[in-house]
Amino acid sequence: MMNSKLKYLLCIVSIFVGHSISSAQVNKLDSLFAVLKTAKDTQRVNVLNVLAKEYQDSDVDISFQYSQEALALAVKFNFKNGIAKSSNLLGSIYESQAKPNEALIYFLKYLKAEEDLNDKLGMANASVNVGIVYAEKGMSSMALDYMNKGLVLYQEVENKNGVADVLLNIGGVYDIEFNKSKALEFYTKSLTINSEGNKIGLHKNTR
Repeated sequence: MMNSKLKYLLCIVSIFVGHSISSAQVNKLDSLFAVLKTAKDTQRVNVLNVLAKEYQDSDVDISFQYSQEALALAVKFNFKNGIAKSSNLLGSIYESQAKPNEALIYFLKYLKAEEDLNDKLGMANASVNVGIVYAEKGMSSMALDYMNKGLVLYQEVENKNGVADVLLNIGGVYDIEFNKSKALEFYTKSLTINSEGNKIGLHKNTR
């Protein structure tokens, strides 16, 4: 089980605020199911991934099933974007269930797919997710390595929200390691960026 302090400090990409299914979401799901009936190949992968994301908060088992089906089809068609999205969803599900070994497998698949696509933002998100799982496993050196890779990539694409969040996460790792001076250094950097964007405080990236 993840250290409660670590869980508070680290912000994983693609975790969403919990909610029950609204009437608007029901209508959206109905539309997606209608499309799914005739969807083929990569279109089917895309619809399955959207359905998986829609169910991620309300029914994780259904979300898991759709993500697995999407990943299998994406691999069959060598559809890198579909592989990236479904792998990220599966990694997020396993991470939320405190299964870091399984989460790591899928986040590394996510990272590989984004590298194949040469999508720097996707590579940044995936690198941070991998780093967070390593932090949960108590492997701080690996965690910082991947988080710093993510930081460089966020800086290259000038994504200030990503930079702020990963700085916060790096600070969290140092905090857990009782390196309070380094933790404060990164917390301060993150707060400065959030203050510039009028977004003071903890927040999570989504993709």
